Amino acid sequence: MFGLPGQTVEQALADIANAVALQPAHLSYYQLTLEPNTAFHRAPPTLPDDETTSLIQERAQAELARRGYRQYEVSAYARDGWRCRHNLNYWEFGDYLGIGAGAHGKLTDPAAGRIHRLWKLKQPRDYLASAGTPVGIGGDAPIPEVDLPLEFLMNACVWSRVCRPSYLLSVPVCRWPRWSRRWVGRGGVGCWKPIRSDCNRPNWDYGF
Repeated sequence: MFGLPGQTVEQALADIANAVALQPAHLSYYQLTLEPNTAFHRAPPTLPDDETTSLIQERAQAELARRGYRQYEVSAYARDGWRCRHNLNYWEFGDYLGIGAGAHGKLTDPAAGRIHRLWKLKQPRDYLASAGTPVGIGGDAPIPEVDLPLEFLMNACVWSRVCRPSYLLSVPVCRWPRWSRRWVGRGGVGCWKPIRSDCNRPNWDYGF
């Protein structure tokens, strides 16, 4: 983590060196955020100024790249072949289950042509009290079609490859429901021409 109270560029780079010395395949490197409704937010410590924090990030990114860690999302760095599939599933708008109090999920219903957001009751006490009943689900609502492009991009733009037409046009066709193909076709990111749509293969070859 960087942007810590009183942290200097030299201290941040020393943290990088110590982390890399452990030879991990994957690193997460976050800037400290003082979240609302926390003790730090109510009585914030003195943090590095914006210029120092920006310099820390730039120098750390360069050092991680030099050590063989490629940045593939906002705060994730990995050696080749070690990107987190769990994270990538979110950013590519894949489906996932939310289990437990406060959890959220996303499920696609191909037959109905809808994508659903599901959520569980936030408070553990309420969740446990209603476990095993329909109330325990919390909520289940289809995403309106008009909101789907924004939903997709809000997830996808976390990933360093996205928000560029070259990426959006390369996503396997099974990841693009009917709404997105219409959106792209209307000129959202340009025209596309899928060469292959076999989503069981590790690589896809798409072109314009």
